[in-house]
Amino acid sequence: MNPSAIIEIPGNHDGIVYPTDPATTLQAYLRNFCASAPAPSPDAGGLSRTTMIQPGVYYTFDAPFVRILGVYSNVLEDPGVISDQGGTYPTLDQRQITFLTTALKRVKSESYAGALIIAVHHPPFTGGTNHGGSPLMLADIDSACTAAGVWPHAVFSGHAHNYQRYTRLVNAFQIPFMVAGCGGHSPLSSMRSTVRTPY
Repeated sequence: MNPSAIIEIPGNHDGIVYPTDPATTLQAYLRNFCASAPAPSPDAGGLSRTTMIQPGVYYTFDAPFVRILGVYSNVLEDPGVISDQGGTYPTLDQRQITFLTTALKRVKSESYAGALIIAVHHPPFTGGTNHGGSPLMLADIDSACTAAGVWPHAVFSGHAHNYQRYTRLVNAFQIPFMVAGCGGHSPLSSMRSTVRTPY
Protein backbone atom coordinates (compact mmCIF):
# COMPACT_ATOMS: atom_id res chain seq x y z
CA MET A 1 0.00 0.00 0.00
CA ASN A 2 1.10 3.57 -0.68
CA PRO A 3 1.89 5.29 2.63
CA SER A 4 1.43 8.81 1.22
CA ALA A 5 -1.72 10.28 2.73
CA ILE A 6 -4.04 12.66 0.93
CA ILE A 7 -6.10 14.88 3.21
CA GLU A 8 -9.03 15.86 1.05
CA ILE A 9 -12.14 17.99 1.10
CA PRO A 10 -14.85 17.12 -1.42
CA GLY A 11 -15.45 19.34 -4.40
CA ASN A 12 -18.63 19.84 -6.39
CA HIS A 13 -17.80 16.99 -8.80
CA ASP A 14 -17.36 14.60 -5.87
CA GLY A 15 -21.00 15.14 -4.97
CA ILE A 16 -22.82 15.86 -8.20
CA VAL A 17 -24.99 13.06 -9.60
CA TYR A 18 -26.23 13.27 -13.18
CA PRO A 19 -29.56 11.67 -14.19
CA THR A 20 -27.90 8.60 -15.76
CA ASP A 21 -25.46 7.98 -12.87
CA PRO A 22 -26.04 4.75 -10.95
CA ALA A 23 -24.04 6.05 -7.95
CA THR A 24 -25.34 8.15 -5.09
CA THR A 25 -23.87 11.51 -4.16
CA LEU A 26 -20.38 11.37 -2.60
CA GLN A 27 -20.29 7.54 -2.93
CA ALA A 28 -16.79 7.35 -4.45
CA TYR A 29 -15.49 10.06 -2.12
CA LEU A 30 -16.71 8.20 0.96
CA ARG A 31 -15.29 4.90 -0.35
CA ASN A 32 -11.84 6.40 -0.98
CA PHE A 33 -11.46 9.02 1.75
CA CYS A 34 -13.76 7.93 4.59
CA ALA A 35 -13.05 4.19 4.65
CA SER A 36 -13.22 2.26 7.92
CA ALA A 37 -9.58 1.19 7.53
CA PRO A 38 -6.69 1.92 5.11
CA ALA A 39 -6.75 -0.52 2.18
CA PRO A 40 -5.89 -0.57 -1.53
CA SER A 41 -8.35 1.69 -3.32
CA PRO A 42 -10.75 -0.13 -5.65
CA ASP A 43 -10.79 2.95 -7.88
CA ALA A 44 -7.03 3.45 -8.28
CA GLY A 45 -6.88 1.92 -11.76
CA GLY A 46 -3.78 -0.13 -11.03
CA LEU A 47 -1.95 2.66 -9.16
CA SER A 48 -0.68 2.00 -5.65
CA ARG A 49 -3.09 4.19 -3.70
CA THR A 50 -4.41 3.61 -0.20
CA THR A 51 -7.85 4.68 1.01
CA MET A 52 -7.96 7.29 3.77
CA ILE A 53 -9.91 7.16 7.06
CA GLN A 54 -11.27 10.71 7.35
CA PRO A 55 -14.32 10.91 9.63
CA GLY A 56 -16.62 12.51 7.05
CA VAL A 57 -17.05 15.15 4.35
CA TYR A 58 -16.44 17.93 6.89
CA TYR A 59 -14.05 17.47 9.77
CA THR A 60 -11.29 18.74 12.05
CA PHE A 61 -7.78 17.57 11.22
CA ASP A 62 -5.09 18.02 13.85
CA ALA A 63 -1.42 17.79 12.93
CA PRO A 64 1.68 19.15 14.61
CA PHE A 65 1.46 22.97 14.54
CA VAL A 66 -1.73 23.15 12.45
CA ARG A 67 -5.46 22.47 12.75
CA ILE A 68 -7.51 22.30 9.55
CA LEU A 69 -11.29 22.71 9.57
CA GLY A 70 -12.53 21.19 6.32
CA VAL A 71 -16.05 22.00 5.11
CA TYR A 72 -18.01 20.74 2.09
CA SER A 73 -19.36 23.45 -0.21
CA ASN A 74 -21.73 21.16 -2.16
CA VAL A 75 -22.44 20.44 -5.83
CA LEU A 76 -23.16 23.75 -7.55
CA GLU A 77 -20.73 25.12 -10.10
CA ASP A 78 -21.23 28.48 -8.40
CA PRO A 79 -21.60 29.56 -5.65
CA GLY A 80 -20.27 27.46 -2.79
CA VAL A 81 -22.88 26.63 -0.16
CA ILE A 82 -22.40 25.34 3.41
CA SER A 83 -25.90 26.08 4.78
CA ASP A 84 -29.48 26.54 3.62
CA GLN A 85 -28.72 30.29 3.43
CA GLY A 86 -31.99 31.36 5.00
CA GLY A 87 -34.10 28.82 3.07
CA THR A 88 -32.60 29.49 -0.37
CA TYR A 89 -31.29 25.90 -0.47
CA PRO A 90 -33.98 23.86 1.35
CA THR A 91 -32.20 20.52 0.83
CA LEU A 92 -29.45 21.77 3.16
CA ASP A 93 -29.49 22.71 6.82
CA GLN A 94 -27.27 24.44 9.40
CA ARG A 95 -25.21 21.45 10.54
CA GLN A 96 -21.95 22.64 8.96
CA ILE A 97 -22.36 26.08 10.55
CA THR A 98 -22.92 24.34 13.90
CA PHE A 99 -19.83 22.18 13.30
CA LEU A 100 -17.69 25.15 12.31
CA THR A 101 -18.85 27.30 15.25
CA THR A 102 -18.24 24.44 17.71
CA ALA A 103 -14.80 23.69 16.26
CA LEU A 104 -13.83 27.37 16.46
CA LYS A 105 -15.06 27.62 20.06
CA ARG A 106 -12.92 24.58 20.89
CA VAL A 107 -9.87 26.41 19.49
CA LYS A 108 -10.58 29.17 22.00
CA SER A 109 -11.41 26.94 24.97
CA GLU A 110 -8.29 24.83 24.41
CA SER A 111 -6.10 27.92 23.91
CA TYR A 112 -4.86 26.25 20.75
CA ALA A 113 -1.53 27.83 19.79
CA GLY A 114 -0.97 26.41 16.29
CA ALA A 115 -2.04 27.71 12.91
CA LEU A 116 -5.76 27.49 12.14
CA ILE A 117 -6.83 26.92 8.53
CA ILE A 118 -10.32 26.69 7.06
CA ALA A 119 -10.38 24.64 3.85
CA VAL A 120 -13.33 24.70 1.45
CA HIS A 121 -13.58 23.80 -2.24
CA HIS A 122 -15.39 26.88 -3.60
CA PRO A 123 -13.47 30.14 -3.08
CA PRO A 124 -15.02 32.91 -1.00
CA PHE A 125 -13.11 35.42 -3.23
CA THR A 126 -12.00 35.02 -6.82
CA GLY A 127 -10.97 37.23 -9.71
CA GLY A 128 -10.91 34.38 -12.20
CA THR A 129 -12.86 34.33 -15.44
CA ASN A 130 -14.59 30.95 -14.94
CA HIS A 131 -15.86 30.86 -11.35
CA GLY A 132 -17.13 33.66 -9.16
CA GLY A 133 -16.74 34.04 -5.42
CA SER A 134 -19.24 32.90 -2.80
CA PRO A 135 -20.11 35.92 -0.64
CA LEU A 136 -23.03 34.21 1.14
CA MET A 137 -20.82 31.25 2.04
CA LEU A 138 -18.25 33.74 3.33
CA ALA A 139 -21.01 35.33 5.43
CA ASP A 140 -21.73 31.89 6.92
CA ILE A 141 -18.04 31.42 7.75
CA ASP A 142 -17.93 34.92 9.23
CA SER A 143 -20.96 34.22 11.40
CA ALA A 144 -19.28 31.13 12.86
CA CYS A 145 -16.03 33.03 13.47
CA THR A 146 -17.87 35.94 15.05
CA ALA A 147 -19.91 33.64 17.32
CA ALA A 148 -16.73 31.87 18.46
CA GLY A 149 -14.55 34.96 18.63
CA VAL A 150 -11.91 33.10 16.60
CA TRP A 151 -10.65 33.82 13.07
CA PRO A 152 -8.48 31.53 10.92
CA HIS A 153 -4.88 32.25 10.04
CA ALA A 154 -5.71 31.38 6.41
CA VAL A 155 -8.53 30.13 4.19
CA PHE A 156 -7.65 27.60 1.45
CA SER A 157 -9.87 26.82 -1.54
CA GLY A 158 -9.73 25.58 -5.13
CA HIS A 159 -12.32 25.30 -7.92
CA ALA A 160 -11.26 28.36 -9.95
CA HIS A 161 -8.71 26.52 -12.18
CA ASN A 162 -5.82 28.84 -11.36
CA TYR A 163 -3.85 30.30 -8.45
CA GLN A 164 -4.98 33.44 -6.62
CA ARG A 165 -4.22 35.08 -3.30
CA TYR A 166 -6.08 37.81 -1.45
CA THR A 167 -5.38 39.35 1.95
CA ARG A 168 -8.40 40.28 4.02
CA LEU A 169 -8.18 42.56 7.04
CA VAL A 170 -10.43 41.55 9.94
CA ASN A 171 -10.06 43.41 13.24
CA ALA A 172 -6.52 44.48 12.22
CA PHE A 173 -5.71 40.78 11.57
CA GLN A 174 -4.50 39.90 8.07
CA ILE A 175 -6.05 36.67 6.73
CA PRO A 176 -4.70 35.26 3.46
CA PHE A 177 -7.33 33.68 1.22
CA MET A 178 -5.60 31.33 -1.22
CA VAL A 179 -7.14 29.71 -4.28
CA ALA A 180 -5.16 26.78 -5.69
CA GLY A 181 -7.53 25.24 -8.21
CA CYS A 182 -5.12 24.33 -10.98
CA GLY A 183 -4.73 20.61 -10.24
CA GLY A 184 -6.28 18.17 -12.69
CA HIS A 185 -7.63 20.81 -15.05
CA SER A 186 -6.26 22.22 -18.27
CA PRO A 187 -5.92 24.85 -19.54
CA LEU A 188 -5.61 27.23 -16.61
CA SER A 189 -8.19 30.00 -16.47
CA SER A 190 -6.98 33.51 -17.17
CA MET A 191 -7.28 36.29 -14.62
CA ARG A 192 -9.03 39.60 -15.14
CA SER A 193 -6.71 42.59 -15.27
CA THR A 194 -8.83 44.57 -12.83
CA VAL A 195 -8.11 44.60 -9.11
CA ARG A 196 -10.86 43.22 -6.90
CA THR A 197 -11.36 44.24 -3.30
CA PRO A 198 -12.42 41.32 -1.09
CA TYR A 199 -15.77 41.63 0.65
